[in-house]
Amino acid sequence: MTLWDIVKSNYAYFLVFLLPFVFFLMQKPSICDEYGHWLLLPKIFCHTNELVTAAVTSGVGYTPLWTLQAAFFELITPGNFSESVIAVIKMGVFVSFLFFLKETLNLKTSLFLVFSLLTFLITLKFNRHLLIEFPLYILSTSMIFLIYALEKNMEEKDGKNLLFLLLVGALSIYMVKKSMLAIFPSVLWYLWVKNYKKELVSFVLVFCFFAISWKLKNYDKSELLVPGQTINSFLSADAFIVYAKFVGKIQENFAYFLVFGASLYFIFRESRKLFTFYAIFFLVFFTALLVSYLFSFHRNEAVIVASFIRYMTSVFYPAYTLALYILVSKIFENMEARGIRVGHKSALIGCALLSLTIGGGYVYQGYKGSSRDYVGHLISKIHVSHRPKNTNVLILGPDLGPSEYGRFHYHLYPLVQKLDLRSLDQLPYHDLDKFLSMYNLIVVRESNVQLDNFLTTHWGVDSISPGPFYLYKMKGKVELHKI
Repeated sequence: MTLWDIVKSNYAYFLVFLLPFVFFLMQKPSICDEYGHWLLLPKIFCHTNELVTAAVTSGVGYTPLWTLQAAFFELITPGNFSESVIAVIKMGVFVSFLFFLKETLNLKTSLFLVFSLLTFLITLKFNRHLLIEFPLYILSTSMIFLIYALEKNMEEKDGKNLLFLLLVGALSIYMVKKSMLAIFPSVLWYLWVKNYKKELVSFVLVFCFFAISWKLKNYDKSELLVPGQTINSFLSADAFIVYAKFVGKIQENFAYFLVFGASLYFIFRESRKLFTFYAIFFLVFFTALLVSYLFSFHRNEAVIVASFIRYMTSVFYPAYTLALYILVSKIFENMEARGIRVGHKSALIGCALLSLTIGGGYVYQGYKGSSRDYVGHLISKIHVSHRPKNTNVLILGPDLGPSEYGRFHYHLYPLVQKLDLRSLDQLPYHDLDKFLSMYNLIVVRESNVQLDNFLTTHWGVDSISPGPFYLYKMKGKVELHKI
């Protein structure tokens, strides 16, 4: 395919309508894992130019592929670190995934448009966050479709190319998140039954190289919790709480499992080997998740089986997408048998509408998610000159737990030298002047009478009760500003 062929193709037409949305995309982190790892790490990489750094407070043992990709595009983009750049990458990866499926399966334009639209709607349903799980969806689904294509009696040359992509996908998904090792038994089984012995040995050797090299890079770092914070037992009282909660979560989300079961049925009807591949993946992942709650999660998260459905969507999404493709392709086969075809002009209109839907969907999702970033809105109202480097910051207010610390740490990095969060009842009122004097910037989300009296009598400022407001101290002078 020449450059001119690409320019004249539906791909170029599709991208022309999608491009304007790039300038309107915006999105902020929405859950603690993004503040503490998935977005914090690219931000740190950009500011420090280091892959592993002491500035990281959590998750340094995670494999780095997605965060490195995010950091790479941040570094080549003018300006400071921006989540909008990562949102653009996310949209670009999704569109590339659709094009990849079109070329791999040689989809006709009409089938491609309908399937892409429905896939996008599933993606919006499952992936409301900026980064969490999204690359896992794309990689695992790509691998499942590669197996599907391999089972469709591809020519030997095409089969070798697809097999190579499958192994690259397996290594990539491990380098995004180590828990996705759950798909490796399926890959190894498939290579064995298809008699790809040389490829199996090569894959294992390359994987060992990746795993060992990354471990050597951060051998002194770990995301594991210290002993005593996890349940660490299969038979303790807490373990049985986890088992009961696990079953309860399945019942609560039974509709997801029901659709998943139906998807597996369609996959089974299409290919026994593909079904076996997916069944091994599901069983290993499901078992590993249960064991992780017992031995890797903090007890407080384990006993409530935190984020259960979010983790399970990494298994659900590929099955839903493949079953959807099987159904839609069967419908289009029947339409073609009846002589129903889509013309060139209709295809162009469909490409334009699909572009507008994807672009508009991501923009809407981004603005909706950004509106919930209350910490980011609060920090943005603090004057830039009052946020110098190496600042000692104190946040005062109610409900300031560990997740709140992650939010403030993310938005104030790399300016903060010291960050503390205190509720008002934790303040040492008997020696408040000495305590508050340690901080240059004090953000008060909600004040009380004791704090108001102190600020008036000792620092000579009238608080704006109940808040929010912030106090900025420099060279013995205290300024109070409303937020």
